[in-house]
Amino acid sequence: KNGLNSNYVYRIYVDRYGLFWIINDLKGILCFNPDNKLFKYFSLHSELRENIMEGEKYVIYEDRNNNFWISTYGSGLFLYNRNKDEFISFLHDKYNANTISSNFILSICEDNSSNLWIGTRNGGVNKFRLNDEIFININLESDNSNSYENEVRSIAKDKKNRIWVGTKGGNLICYKENFQSPLYINLKTGVRFVKSGIYALFVDSK
Repeated sequence: KNGLNSNYVYRIYVDRYGLFWIINDLKGILCFNPDNKLFKYFSLHSELRENIMEGEKYVIYEDRNNNFWISTYGSGLFLYNRNKDEFISFLHDKYNANTISSNFILSICEDNSSNLWIGTRNGGVNKFRLNDEIFININLESDNSNSYENEVRSIAKDKKNRIWVGTKGGNLICYKENFQSPLYINLKTGVRFVKSGIYALFVDSK
């Protein structure tokens, strides 16, 4: 029977083409097309995804070229091919340095050159060049760091095309597009209200 494969819905996202993407208590994602009233289920490497009790760790992002990206916790990164109605998968390969550094993705944003910046758990930050499908990874851990420094919970781009990265360890890092001369700011030092990680970043009008 064509319809919802579960009555427990965590989140619904409507993309720019009017498709409804439904996250429920089953692994993978369900798509509803209002034009033909049909549902379609995509497993998204569900066998790799960690069991979590909520849809919070699904990351959905649409870039300036109307590409639809989604990640599930542990199953890597996926790009929806609208022409073929299927997903292209990007997974970590420990034998290939040009792949994504971790299958646990927590945040995504886009710079002015249409590169994706991807924050991961235990894999630092990645810049994904779409023109050649190469991932460039920056590991944020130092020899004396705690494990949370390499967990990138938030990413944002400012008006100067700088990328700001917030970690669970409490560090705020500012990158230029070429990764050169990053600026590190530890908000847990001298700032009373920051007691844990940085889970969200917002760029204001100034």
